[in-house]
Amino acid sequence: MDHPGVKDGLKAPGRSDEPPIVLRGHDSDAKQVIDEALKTYRNLYTMFKYNGESLTTYEPRDEWITNHTRLSELGSVNIS
Repeated sequence: MDHPGVKDGLKAPGRSDEPPIVLRGHDSDAKQVIDEALKTYRNLYTMFKYNGESLTTYEPRDEWITNHTRLSELGSVNIS
């Protein structure tokens, strides 16, 4: 099944490159989205918010380690 979106938008100017797409893991079910998207698109990145609300140390710990570990195992690049 082909999904409309970025690739359709690239056809009009005749481009074949895949610009990076960043999925915010705290906004969606990253596993479901990445599993489906990797079938047709490879330049995918995930990220999980680590900011002032959660920043108590420069090293993620506890659930933050789990979140980043899960995202890094999806087959895309995870940004910490």
